[in-house]
Formats: sequence, structure tokens, C-alpha cells
Amino acid sequence: MKIQHYLLIPLLTLACNFTLHAQQDDNLFPEGAFEMADTNGLPEGWSLPDKNDRPWKAGAVVTLEDEEGGNFARITTVPDYPGFYALGAEIPIPDGKTTIRISARLRAEMEIVPGDWQGFKVHLGFATEAGAGPGSKGFTITNDKAAFALQNATPDWTEMEANVEVPPDAKFVCVTVLVGSMLGTFDIDDVKIYAE
Repeated sequence: MKIQHYLLIPLLTLACNFTLHAQQDDNLFPEGAFEMADTNGLPEGWSLPDKNDRPWKAGAVVTLEDEEGGNFARITTVPDYPGFYALGAEIPIPDGKTTIRISARLRAEMEIVPGDWQGFKVHLGFATEAGAGPGSKGFTITNDKAAFALQNATPDWTEMEANVEVPPDAKFVCVTVLVGSMLGTFDIDDVKIYAE
């Protein structure tokens, strides 16, 4: 039986779209694309520090910015306290998964200032229960380590990726974005989380 060529193109298009959709569904954190905003215009699915709950009463300012038809998050540090926790998220880990793969795009225009550590970092840690992740009062992340970082001005988008082992009792992976002893703007986009 012959398939007419005018039927073949729609079938191939449908198959490609189905495959692409399946690949996108593997990403556990669609909010990492920064395309969704909450009612305050801040990134949906992310927690931000409450400056009133911190002793220095300052910290970074986070905004959603548009570029070439898509959004990204911009972290702008302030001179009073040029860095620390800027963004965080807590994502459930499917049962039986042993490795988390994280990827993201980063760029930064920064000036180093005196401090304990310098850098624009993305950390991964783990929690055994909901509500224990970054930005919560019951902050109890374990195995928290830098997945990747920029430590110099990087004006062009740089794609980075890391794999981290999941502790046996972990139920949530916690992503924390930190800026240390830097003044400037720090952009992040396309944060993707895969469990393997």
C-alpha cells in the first residue's frame, strides 16, 4: 500500500511534535524558563528572600526582563549588601531517581567588591519534606553544593550543566541562586531539571 506524499508530511510533522513534547515533559521545572509571572510580576514558581526577614534588610532585586520575545530573570545587587541568596525553588523528585541533571544559561556584568566569596552561583541541595527549601523559615537543605558558577564578567549567554547524586532519603531538589560580593546585573534563564 502506497502512502501519498501529501499525507506523509503531516504525519512526519505530527511525529516530530509528539517527540518534542515528550522531551519537554521530562523537564521537572518548566518555571525555569521564566515565562510565567505571578500577580506581582515576579517569576512564578520561584521564592525570593523577604528583606524584612533578613538581618541586613537589603539584598538583590529580581526582575523579569524581555529579550527577543522571551523572558529571563535579572538579579541586580545593591551596594548596602552586594549579594547573597537571590532566588530559590523546590522541585519534587520522582521515586527511584538517583541523579539530578541541571542546566541553565547565565551571563553577568559585575564588579568584584570586598567580601567572603565572589561569584554568581547556582546551588543544588536536597530536602526530605516540602517547605524546607530556599526562602523558607524551616530552611533544612542537605548536601547543598555549587552546581556551576560564573566568577568573571561574562557579557554573552553561557550554557552550563551539572549532574548531582540524589541522597537516598531526598524527596525534593532545591535550586538556590546566589550572588557573592559582586555589584552588577546577573541574568539567568532556561533552568531545566531532569531526574535520571
